Amino acid sequence: MIADVVGVGQSTISRELKRNTGQRGYREKQAQTQSNTRRKKAEKAIKMTPNMIPLIEEKLEAKWSPEQISGWIFEERGQRISYEAIYLYIWEDKRSGGGHYSTTCAAKVKLISLGAASALVTIVERKTKFTVSKRIDDKTLRHSP
Repeated sequence: MIADVVGVGQSTISRELKRNTGQRGYREKQAQTQSNTRRKKAEKAIKMTPNMIPLIEEKLEAKWSPEQISGWIFEERGQRISYEAIYLYIWEDKRSGGGHYSTTCAAKVKLISLGAASALVTIVERKTKFTVSKRIDDKTLRHSP
């Protein structure tokens, strides 16, 4: 009923209550303060800077996926850039007639059961649709040297 009145989904209300209900119940001022604190602490992904482009291009030439590149830049430089920004860079290159970077050879990796200790990695080659699935016990980021 609250979700209908406010005009949001039920999951939004549920998440708000779960995150911000204290021992004395839900208190709006306390909830807003917690929300402001979380927002200030949250690290935002930076936009692609000119000095990042050569690094990204090098990894794309080596057939790394945008997800791998994003993780590598964070590990090596401590900078966050979303893999979506890298995909946009690839698509813009293709739109402008470049077509230098092919994501058809770069496998997409999906982790299932993110809350569990193990995961299932599914790798799909986009052109042939050849698929390999494997259970892994360690979900930490790894990249090719």
